[in-house]
Amino acid sequence: MAKVTFVHTRSHRHRHAHTTIPVSPFYDQEPGAPPPFPPMLTDQLELFGSTHHPTILISDEILPAKASTIVPPIPALKGTPEIKLAAPSSKTNRCFSPYPKRVSLERFSSRSPVSSDSSDSIDSVSDSGSSTSAASLSEDSKIPKPPGEPGRPGRGGYTLQESLNWSPKAYTKFKKSMHHLVEEHLDTTKCASSQSPALLRYVRDKAVDAFPDLDNYSSCWPVNDIIMMCLKYTSGRARQKEAGMALGKSKRKTHTSPVSSIIIAKVRANANLQAT
Repeated sequence: MAKVTFVHTRSHRHRHAHTTIPVSPFYDQEPGAPPPFPPMLTDQLELFGSTHHPTILISDEILPAKASTIVPPIPALKGTPEIKLAAPSSKTNRCFSPYPKRVSLERFSSRSPVSSDSSDSIDSVSDSGSSTSAASLSEDSKIPKPPGEPGRPGRGGYTLQESLNWSPKAYTKFKKSMHHLVEEHLDTTKCASSQSPALLRYVRDKAVDAFPDLDNYSSCWPVNDIIMMCLKYTSGRARQKEAGMALGKSKRKTHTSPVSSIIIAKVRANANLQAT
């Protein structure tokens, strides 16, 4: 602690007597307190823990960094404590994959054993679910039926040959084969709605066996369309034939009836009398 010496002259008698009184250089300093730091400029101080921001050029901000660019290490300031970051352990280091993880069945079975009955039921459920999903997907991917009624393009319908877009030779072969199946297995005097469902299914399966491309169409609508059109034509002709036969029978009955001949003779006689 610095001491300041003051010399007091008491009197002319004690001119040569000197006394020393210690005086503190700081104002209101408590006894036993350590001396404060001496005043220093800011440039002379080193701030601990301050982060150093390197200078970045505008070109570095605009242009992307090259893969081979190596960033030099930033030198630590003199006198600052060195801070070391703890490397992450292998336990906490997680690698994220864009693909979902699949759970191994062996690991699951080793931890919790499953009975054979439950495993069989699970397999049956999975098989049924996969079959139904596959059937729905395949049905959705098939060619849908055009709107309207076949054979009536001018009334909001469509033409089967144009909708199938097959070659003329393939379509003619398909049409002849379907007519043969209809005449052989179905009742041509009735329409499609009056046919047996089992026979219709049989004819449809036969057509798919002969033409495998028909399986690409939803509900096999080309076969249903050609069956409906064929039976509509044949049943209409059968009704016309029955009506013609009934009309012919009635005509023959009127010509051979004696009552009608008598009536005709009387009418003619009356006409002759009026003429005379």
